[in-house]
Formats: sequence, C-alpha cells, structure tokens
Amino acid sequence: MVRSPRSQQLLLAGFAVLIAVSAAAFVATASAQLAWHERDAIGIDATEYRLDGGDNPTVTVTMTVSNPTTAAVTVRPSAVIVYDGRVSEATELTVPRTARAPNGDRTVPAGGTATVTVVADIESGMVDRTAAAIESGDALVSGTFSVTIGERSASVDV
Repeated sequence: MVRSPRSQQLLLAGFAVLIAVSAAAFVATASAQLAWHERDAIGIDATEYRLDGGDNPTVTVTMTVSNPTTAAVTVRPSAVIVYDGRVSEATELTVPRTARAPNGDRTVPAGGTATVTVVADIESGMVDRTAAAIESGDALVSGTFSVTIGERSASVDV
C-alpha cells in the first residue's frame, strides 16, 4: 500500500500530538509522585498563641506551613493539642480533638509558605494556666496535620 505525502504528514502530526500529551501526563504524575515522597519535608511551626477568654474559652495558634515540595499541598489540623512546657497528658491545656481551622483547609503552593490559624477549646479551669504558659513562652503545640498532595493524603507531625 502506497501512502500519499498528505496521509504521512497527518500520521506524523497525530503521533507528535500523542507523544506531547503522554509527556505532559508523565510530568504531572511524576511531579505529584516526587512531592508525595518529599511530604516529610513539609514544616509546620507555631508562631503565635492568643488566649480568647469568655464563656467558651479557646486558644488560637498561628502556624506557618512551609512546603519545599514540587507540588501544591492542602493542609488541615487533625489532632493538635497545646501543652504547658512539655508533651504529656498532665500538661494538656486544650481539650483533645477540638482543634479546627476556622478558615478551612489551606493550600500551600509548591516551594511556598502559608499561614494556618488553629483554634482549640480550653476547659474553663485551665484559662489562667494557659495564659501563664503563653506569657512565659512555655506554650507548646504538638499533634498532626492532614496533608493532601494530589489524590493522596497522609499525616505530618507538628
């Protein structure tokens, strides 16, 4: 079968488009996979603590999330507790499993940083101790954040 130069050109163009689409899909998949393997490099640090008293006292923690990976990540607090000086059940200042992000999940761009605000409830009897820990610089946050990269999720320790 003899092919005309026109059909050969169309076949070549179709093949070039197929290669370009495949390469783009490979790059996107490889980038997300590389970011997934780098997820432990994501840093989450508390930068500010604020006590909000009243009938339902809370502590607000401003946290900086640094994302050195090659893909955007979405973060949200999953189990964050504020402690007085060291991590132990006796020094818990906030009520476990009450931490929440009032502004919702936060997406951090590849190679970027973002600020996440976390609010946790405090039992009314712990307000003075929490205020003292914040004022003295002894307040400490510990726990995990849920991190989503592409379609995959994991936990990152704080």
